[in-house]
Amino acid sequence: MKIAILGASGAVGRSITEHLAAAPQLGLRLGARRIDRLPSGWHHTHDIMAVDLTDPDALAVFCAGCDVVVNSTGPTHMVGDVVLRAAATAGADYVDAAGDE
Repeated sequence: MKIAILGASGAVGRSITEHLAAAPQLGLRLGARRIDRLPSGWHHTHDIMAVDLTDPDALAVFCAGCDVVVNSTGPTHMVGDVVLRAAATAGADYVDAAGDE
């Protein structure tokens, strides 16, 4: 199973990555605007992509081939449904880790 985590350089994304990395059968794709903010060890163990949720083409590439896309960039009421739409187009399930009120 391939899980994509958008916003992996933030506090929520890092926590999700650390928990899911404990399951070696999962393949993780990590996305962040600034991949230099990811722990250096992650570059050797995970698929890393520079991606911004405001770039639809990069977001489509990021979601492609994944079973689940986890959005930890912020709550949907703030960032809109752009990540949800990209995940749906890619045929992936979607999780909004930030949640909404």
